[in-house]
Amino acid sequence: VQNVSLRAVRDMRPVQLGLTGRIGRIGSNQNSYDASRTQAIHDFYGYTEFSLAPSLTLALKNGGTLGFETGWTRRLYSGRLAQSAAGAYSLSKTRQNTWLTAFSLRTPLAAKRLFLRFIASYQSSASNMKYEADYRYNYQANNYALGLEWEL
Repeated sequence: VQNVSLRAVRDMRPVQLGLTGRIGRIGSNQNSYDASRTQAIHDFYGYTEFSLAPSLTLALKNGGTLGFETGWTRRLYSGRLAQSAAGAYSLSKTRQNTWLTAFSLRTPLAAKRLFLRFIASYQSSASNMKYEADYRYNYQANNYALGLEWEL
């Protein structure tokens, strides 16, 4: 696994802007063999991934924060061949694009250094891999989290 990421932050009180970029590579010597279609696939798990994620955080007067982040990720598999919905292999390698959008709210509670945090996110993924009997490549997901945060 090799990863390089850069993050730039511009603090212009009460607004903070951020931008994160990442390039990652996962190498594998593990291959796959599809016996039902007599297809050998070399470097089945290896991929290169690129991502870019801008963010905006607004400091609230009560000491809390309101945040927004969006991110795009492109994953290019080194050896995994794309398949049709019926499972037929193509000559193209599998690629996947993912978008993530998240909102967060952090607000102080009565106790000092105790905060309530709410996060909502939406993720959408699209791929040229249409065969999804074993793993979903094309999907949409919503996530919500609510919790307490204590600063030391």
